[in-house]
Amino acid sequence: MTRKAQFIMLVQTWMMQYMLTHILDKTQQDLAITIMFKAMMVPEEAIPRSSIIRSCSDFCRWHVDEEDFDQPSWIMHWHPSE
Repeated sequence: MTRKAQFIMLVQTWMMQYMLTHILDKTQQDLAITIMFKAMMVPEEAIPRSSIIRSCSDFCRWHVDEEDFDQPSWIMHWHPSE
């Protein structure tokens, strides 16, 4: 994955977290979560929606080592609370 693609993914993740926690009403949250699951190709039943909304601030933890930014060590970790 290129540096640009990694950066775009990081920005999109933080934008989604902000939208889910600060902007969207319940109907919009449901739609945003559906889009997020489709984009990430994860089955919707894999993680409860309530878990995503409740723990959105730590839904994804990004570990980026500046020196190894272009290496496979750039990993997304899932931390569902249920």
